[in-house]
Amino acid sequence: MYSSPIATGRRKLKSRILLLIIASGVLFVFFLSLQISPRQASDNHRYDLVKVNPLLILDDFSSDPSKTWTLLKDAIWNGTAENMVLASTRVGDTGVIWLKKATIEPFTVEFFYYVGGGNGGNGFVFMFYKDSDYDPGAGRFLGFACRPDEKPCSKINAAGYGVEWDTLYNNSAYGVHDPSPSHIALIKDNVNHHLTYVNDTTTKDNDWHRAKIIVKEDALDVYVDKTLVLTWNGSFNRTYSQIGFGASSLVHYDWHIIDSFKIYGNTIKLNGLQQGWTVDLVDDKSEIVSSSIANDRGEAVIDVTSQNMPLNGYFKIHNETGGIVFASQAADELWGGDSLTLTRVPR
Repeated sequence: MYSSPIATGRRKLKSRILLLIIASGVLFVFFLSLQISPRQASDNHRYDLVKVNPLLILDDFSSDPSKTWTLLKDAIWNGTAENMVLASTRVGDTGVIWLKKATIEPFTVEFFYYVGGGNGGNGFVFMFYKDSDYDPGAGRFLGFACRPDEKPCSKINAAGYGVEWDTLYNNSAYGVHDPSPSHIALIKDNVNHHLTYVNDTTTKDNDWHRAKIIVKEDALDVYVDKTLVLTWNGSFNRTYSQIGFGASSLVHYDWHIIDSFKIYGNTIKLNGLQQGWTVDLVDDKSEIVSSSIANDRGEAVIDVTSQNMPLNGYFKIHNETGGIVFASQAADELWGGDSLTLTRVPR
């Protein structure tokens, strides 16, 4: 069949345009392949992070706390105000609550507390690494140990630790050696054994305060309203694992109320790595806030005790030469205690 030169030229032009489009597309894909996205693997494998957190508890007491806590004696849940009342302005109130999840690991707790509304006494205590097998005593015993003049005690001391907010001075005449009328202290085994303390006049000022307690391997920090108020260095006896609160009154009394409780770990662990790989924890401002190198078990442990939780950010994993192996998607909530495993998935 005869074709005119014009028709033949048009067909050649169309073919050239088509080839140019195809070639441009191939080059575009090729150049894209040279750019390593911060969310892609560089070793031609696809990865994912699987997360668990065995310690994390967030409880604002907006619902029945019986699944999370064991309530003893006069401790009650105020479902209307959505908080936990350890002791009220009733004479002789003693209340203890135990977290049903125990731990001997380092951890951080945050909570709000209110003390006041009465005639000043006796205080409350946050308890940890604690033996819970005792009868909580009233008054100056803060529910931290049994009170022998109240009833016979099978054990006078109940091993463990507490950070106490003491609001009433009890001297040696009462069998207690309080360092001051109003103080925050780290106590051990009984209310007499103060490892360290600081005078504090806000412990019963009829106002809400925010507490944060960081329990490390060999140290403790206590913050009130974001201010560091108490530190201690030393090793902990972790024979017991219970965590809870206690408060009590006798002839001196106050409301002792807890709200917005959080507990989480002090590190984030990544498993499934190769020895020598580096993990960067990057915040939402693209700044590296902490790094760790995987050990011979393929585990990287990132210290997050200096970070406010939850943290918004993501993980960037590098191989021994610095190449990017994997970068996760940004997460809205990263918590201390998170344990993540890097897993390879089919493309």
